[in-house]
Amino acid sequence: MPVPHPSGPDDHHLSPRERSALERIEQDLAGSDPAFTRRMRGDGYTTVALPRGRRPAVVAAVIGVVLVLVAAPPSWWVLFGLLALMGVATWVLVRPSDPAR
Repeated sequence: MPVPHPSGPDDHHLSPRERSALERIEQDLAGSDPAFTRRMRGDGYTTVALPRGRRPAVVAAVIGVVLVLVAAPPSWWVLFGLLALMGVATWVLVRPSDPAR
């Protein structure tokens, strides 16, 4: 089934021959890799599952944070918030940039 090509702001720059070539390429791509085509069109949304090996660590960390916040006086919450912010910022800066990891 052919995929309709939505009109975009740059369509007036393409000749009719170029438009038909582009439509053929899109149809071939839709036939060969429908999942990629859906992602590029933005159909739905994607989620990233947490690896099974990390789930217990994440649950333990959340429980630990809740217990610390409950046990600590409110005046310490600012300190814990700053430490958490520094930890998240460090993780963002040093995490691997490879999305497959």
